[in-house]
Amino acid sequence: MKTNRMTMVATFAVLALLLGAGQLMAQSGNEGSLTEKEARDLINAARRPNSENPGQNIRIFRLKPSSDGKSMMVKLRQMFADSAMVKVAFAFDPRSNSVVASGSDDALGLVAQVVKTLEAAEGKATRARPAGTQPAQGHDNLQSRIRNPKSLRPIRVAVFDFDVLKGVEMEPAALTDQVNTMLAAMDKVTIVNRDQIKKVADEHKMALAGLVDSASAAQLGKFLSANYVIVGRASKIGQTNYLVLKMIDVGTTVQTTVSAKSTAENGLETLLERLKGELTPQVRELQKPLKTEDDAVLAEVREAAKHLAGKVILVDVTETHVNRPLRDPAAQMAIANRLKAVGIEVIVPKDPVDGWKKSLLETGRYGEQKVDFLVEGEGVSAYAAEMQGMISCRARVELRMIAVPGRNVTVSDKGVAARVDLVEALAAKAALEDAGVSALDAVILEHAKAQEEKK
Repeated sequence: MKTNRMTMVATFAVLALLLGAGQLMAQSGNEGSLTEKEARDLINAARRPNSENPGQNIRIFRLKPSSDGKSMMVKLRQMFADSAMVKVAFAFDPRSNSVVASGSDDALGLVAQVVKTLEAAEGKATRARPAGTQPAQGHDNLQSRIRNPKSLRPIRVAVFDFDVLKGVEMEPAALTDQVNTMLAAMDKVTIVNRDQIKKVADEHKMALAGLVDSASAAQLGKFLSANYVIVGRASKIGQTNYLVLKMIDVGTTVQTTVSAKSTAENGLETLLERLKGELTPQVRELQKPLKTEDDAVLAEVREAAKHLAGKVILVDVTETHVNRPLRDPAAQMAIANRLKAVGIEVIVPKDPVDGWKKSLLETGRYGEQKVDFLVEGEGVSAYAAEMQGMISCRARVELRMIAVPGRNVTVSDKGVAARVDLVEALAAKAALEDAGVSALDAVILEHAKAQEEKK
């Protein structure tokens, strides 16, 4: 019990440091005109039914007239929602533009410092606003004026519990809380709830702790509809503490590594402060707008497909969804569209006559039209899991490329994918589309490689 309390106190201190606050002290100047009974009634009305009571102490934070109190409350809820050690309930009183908080004395002291920090940031944004313009609505917009939001895209991040090695005096859950708090304070960054991460990991029998391999982390990230997942490890070598984070792009599995170190005598607060300094610019870099017209993969496939210029490819891919039929061929249409995107003429059979494929393989013609290659294959999708009302499906597509006339398979490859949606059929179709494009890209790249080797 003593150890838990010490860890909790350390957590409060570190959070305050990360948010630019000073000592954990009451901000009586912010307290408003609500009575304690009115404030407590607001808290009880806002608290979820049967939820844990975070504490009996009440604090009222009367905000400046220029502050958007409701947005402030939403921001505070997000920052404290995933904390395993700091339990606070929040409510908002529109009459007095006040945020009401309920929790322990230490927790409320921390809230006071967070409110002070957020209001200070809003003040900077207000002073920077050109004369005659309207004030931005909410903390996110005010912060965005400082950080130029047009250059940032929204991202969703899942932080897995850290691996804390022997010698580091901090619990994994507490350390994970620190990183979640850093991220939650950044504009356009949404944090995946820890309970949701654990539920999905359990459903798919996947390990969370420590530096799991990138492929597994990215796979779980897809089930969580996250853009990035973060895994990390804290260690102590000699008298130096080290903290290493890997930010993994769910779509590409590309890793961005962030690390910090400090001497043990400086404490973990210094280590975390240094980590924040390294983490923030890296996250901002990842939030830069993605290329939409010609991404790196498509550019590579287009280059590899140059030797197919002027060729005609016929696409025939069958697909099924386990235990539930799907209308319309998702994978086949995605493959056809991808071929068109790289400049190749495509034929998709519609109401073909009996024996058409045998005739194609023997003559190299589909009806009256000459065909150079047949891309055929099979796709299958299946329900994977349900989480928070969202359904995930997985798909696999296998393709073969055959030069016609002839029956010899030139190259073959596969693609796998997972997608999430409210409707199972839509999730399955999206997964089939992604898997089909992935398989086609692999086939084109492999075919180009084979042609180069023949030279």
